[in-house]
Amino acid sequence: MTTGGEQSVAVRGAAMCDVPPALPRTLFGHPLGLSFLFLTGMWEVAALAGMRAILVFYLINQLHFSSARAVEIYGASTAGSFLMSMIGGLLADRLFGFRRAVLGGALLLAFGHFALSVPVLLTPSLVVIAVGSGLFRPALIGQVWLLYLPGDTRSNRALLVYKVGCQIGGIFGPIVAGALYEFCGWIWAVIFCGAGMLAAVIIYLSARRFLPVERRPEPPAVSIESKTETPFTARKLALIGLIFLGASLHWTVANQQGGTMAVWTFENLNRTLQIGQLSFKVPAAWFQTFNPIMILAFAPFVSRLWSRGNSTPAITVEIRRMVLGSLMLAASFAILWTGCVASGQTPVNWLWFFASTAPLTLGEIYIDSMGQAFFCRQAPAGYLSTFLSLWLVTSTVGYLAAGWLGELWVRISPAHFFAVSMMLALGSALVIAAARYFTPHGTP
Repeated sequence: MTTGGEQSVAVRGAAMCDVPPALPRTLFGHPLGLSFLFLTGMWEVAALAGMRAILVFYLINQLHFSSARAVEIYGASTAGSFLMSMIGGLLADRLFGFRRAVLGGALLLAFGHFALSVPVLLTPSLVVIAVGSGLFRPALIGQVWLLYLPGDTRSNRALLVYKVGCQIGGIFGPIVAGALYEFCGWIWAVIFCGAGMLAAVIIYLSARRFLPVERRPEPPAVSIESKTETPFTARKLALIGLIFLGASLHWTVANQQGGTMAVWTFENLNRTLQIGQLSFKVPAAWFQTFNPIMILAFAPFVSRLWSRGNSTPAITVEIRRMVLGSLMLAASFAILWTGCVASGQTPVNWLWFFASTAPLTLGEIYIDSMGQAFFCRQAPAGYLSTFLSLWLVTSTVGYLAAGWLGELWVRISPAHFFAVSMMLALGSALVIAAARYFTPHGTP
């Protein structure tokens, strides 16, 4: 079954591109172009995830920034990529076209990563990377949609395949970049990231004849329909506002995994893996691969769980699952707090971090998927993309606020910091739960 949001995106794409009625070559039942887009997206995520996994360490150890300042820069650079994605998607739709946006974005990403090897170019490089990511990602995902005719149910599975590719990049990118940083230095690590983007360019250029054929963008003539035609009453605005606020709080806490938690794994975690007489100190950046690995492991089971029939109104189900996502995030930081308290003054065993990543990952799957569905459902006719952008803004707010929250790291102990994060996650759950009373099925 294709959702209203999927139909809307497909209709918008059909207005811009001539989609072949049937592509002659397929792989595992999908157009061959999907395989190329899968690999292109995989390298983009590998480059970004690899660079971000070591950025905080580089800022602290080589550039001698404080932990709080390093985390703030990390949060701002990541938030910038999300902000530019909204602008980049509009530019791809109305000005450049998808192919030029992907190629231009990929080349900017490659240049930005290579430029990071020069310390004085830190800020310009991060800006270039944010702009490149903003052009690249929405245009590439758009082409995944455009490989299929409107109503083709394979498009759902295609997005899942693309997400798997991104997660694979999110796994091996930090591993390779982290190893290069630990054993060879920062320059070789960012060279790997830049080379990865050049590989993405080569793969994408090789796919040109398997991608949808674009034509010149025209003034919009097709209305993007939504299932929701309800006018914007104060009740509905309160509903959307509470979900927005609750999700922003969730991402504020969850995004600590790339900032303060990265610092914690480097400074306070016992990363020694002992096997018999052999011991190995695990690079701190490798711990950031736990999350994407668990997403790959958990996603099929969560999908099967959600496929069961349910007579509860969809909006109620979405809010309940988002609440559950924030509660699982709170459980993750409760585990970290317990590990700190149990370890006392000694380094915390890495298994505590591993155990905390499982509920954090499940919480991410729940709130991200249900949040997108919620904003699609609330979108009035002609504003589906705008409302999806609102969901992206929650991540942007979360990344920026994560940097501000990270300033507490140098003022309080790790145990107290994790306790504060746990309380914020519980606050996120309460705010989202309060939105239930503003739904058509709730009580004021």
